[in-house]
Amino acid sequence: MKLKGLLLLSGLLLSTITLSMNSTYQRVNADGDFIYGEKIDNPGATYRTQRVWLNNENTYFYDNDEWGVPCNNAIRYSIDNSYYVIEMESVINTSDSRKYYYADIPYQVRSASFLRISGSEDRLYRIYQEANIDYLSYGICYYAGTSSLEDYSNIRISSVLNADANILARVVESYLTYGKDDSNGTTKSTVKALYSTWFSNKKASKDELKNTKILDYTGYAANGNSYEGLEKNAYFSINEKWNTMCSQAGIDPNTGLDRNDFLEWIKQNKVVIIVGGIAILGIVGFAIFLVIKKKKANQ
Repeated sequence: MKLKGLLLLSGLLLSTITLSMNSTYQRVNADGDFIYGEKIDNPGATYRTQRVWLNNENTYFYDNDEWGVPCNNAIRYSIDNSYYVIEMESVINTSDSRKYYYADIPYQVRSASFLRISGSEDRLYRIYQEANIDYLSYGICYYAGTSSLEDYSNIRISSVLNADANILARVVESYLTYGKDDSNGTTKSTVKALYSTWFSNKKASKDELKNTKILDYTGYAANGNSYEGLEKNAYFSINEKWNTMCSQAGIDPNTGLDRNDFLEWIKQNKVVIIVGGIAILGIVGFAIFLVIKKKKANQ
């Protein structure tokens, strides 16, 4: 019995040492098989990445059954038959003190898993909970359930209320102002998603949007040139970035509406608009007439 216990302890220590040396996350699934994913640092926003957002309100969840250490959110994806795990960075939305998590993954990745992990750099990582996304949508923010209120795997799209300048800067810095549809370029669908998720209910003031700067690529790629080899070396305000993105996508930055669709709607409904305008003028004119008539009657 003692020998069996020693062998089991030795195996666990060996797994832990191997894990630390290879810098990988590791867990045992229901079948007893080990699952690996190479641990990499979040690379940050580049022309090769897309930013994925997660809202998980239970920030201070603890895995007390194991080591009693804080858990954090991570994302795992596969590319070229290899698995990678990124421990997500976070930013606090100061207007409501909520924490939002993000990670930058290769733009060609279309499916991934959100993970709640426990452990530390010198200990065995345990994936406590996970939620799979079969097809990633960009520009939105995902929501994962809390451990106490609902299952973590209950993934849905989250609206972001009262987004401040700090979080909006982290949002727009991850997109290319000029780019192709097959990269993280500025497309209609993406900009519309960004507006409805982040900008439609923003808390940031006009001055904050004007004065908060992000590090970005220059306009060199505006003429169809490649971002290959370029570095971010210019600062733009959130307003400058957002307005240019909307201009490229043909979206009104203040309403999120497609400018071409709106103009087409005006063309198709110009008779209705004219008749409606005349009717309104008539009502206003008649109201003024009644007011004047009443004043004369009282004199």
